[in-house]
Amino acid sequence: MAVRRSAAGVTAGTGAASAGNVRGAGRAVADGQRRLFVPRRRRGDGVHGRPLNVLLLGGFEVLRGARPIVLPATAQRAIAFLALGERPVERSRLAGTLWPDVDESRASANLRSALWRIRKADRGLISTDGAYVAIGRSVSSDVREGMDLARRLADPSAPLTGDDLDRADLFAELLPNWYDEWTATWRQRYDQTRVHALEAMCIRLATMGRFERSVEVGLMAVAAQPLRESAHEALIRAHVAEGNRGEAILQYRACRDVLKKELGIEPSHELQQLLEHLLAG
Repeated sequence: MAVRRSAAGVTAGTGAASAGNVRGAGRAVADGQRRLFVPRRRRGDGVHGRPLNVLLLGGFEVLRGARPIVLPATAQRAIAFLALGERPVERSRLAGTLWPDVDESRASANLRSALWRIRKADRGLISTDGAYVAIGRSVSSDVREGMDLARRLADPSAPLTGDDLDRADLFAELLPNWYDEWTATWRQRYDQTRVHALEAMCIRLATMGRFERSVEVGLMAVAAQPLRESAHEALIRAHVAEGNRGEAILQYRACRDVLKKELGIEPSHELQQLLEHLLAG
C-alpha cells in the first residue's frame, strides 16, 4: 500500500500496511493512512521535552513528538546524511558531498545556510563542534530502528514480539526519488539489509501461523528484489504453510519467468527440489 507522508515531508513510499510498537522502544501515532513511529521520551530528550525522530524510509520527514518540522531541500539532505552516518563529519567533507558540482567556497556557503536553517527550525537536530557537525544526540531515526530489528531477525535465538513482526514499515525503500550519489550508496547498502530482514520476517510469521501477514511481507521482499531467489523461496514457503499449493506453484513460475526474461537462466536446482519437497509433504 502506498504511504503518504504529511505535507511537511516528501510524498512517496513503499512499505507495510501497518506499524506496531517496537518492544520497549516507542509508540505509534496515527497520521492519516500511516501510523508514524515515535520513540519513547527519554529524560532530557530534546530542548522541548519531546523526542526528535528523523524518518528516511519511504521518504523524508522530521518529527518533534508528533509535530512535523518543515525544512527546505538543502537542509533535508544535510539531516539525512548526518542521520545515516551517525558520527561527526567534517564540514568540508559534508559540503563537498552535498554540493559536488560547485567550488569549495560556494559549497561551504551553501552548508552554512543549510545549518542555519536547521538550527532555526529546531536546535536539537544537529550538534556542532568546531570543524565538525553531527546529528543531534537526542535524535532517533527509523533506519537505526530497522538495522536493529534486522539484526535480531537474523538471529534465530533473539526474542521477538508480535509487535516486532508488524514493523515491516522499517524495511521500506530508503529515500526513494532521491538521486544524489551518496544516497544511492546508502540505498544499496540498506536494500540488502531490508530484503534479508523481510525474508526472515516472512518465514517467522508463517511459523507462527500468521499466514496473511507472512504472504504480505514475502510479496514486499519479492517486489524489492525480483531477481532474488531467496525472496521467492520465502514466499513459496508461506503459501505452502497456509495450504495454498496452487499459489506456491504460481510463485515458482513467476520466479522462473522473471529469471528467464531478465537473466536468461532457470531457477536453481535447489529451488526446484524445495518446491517438489514442500508439495509432496
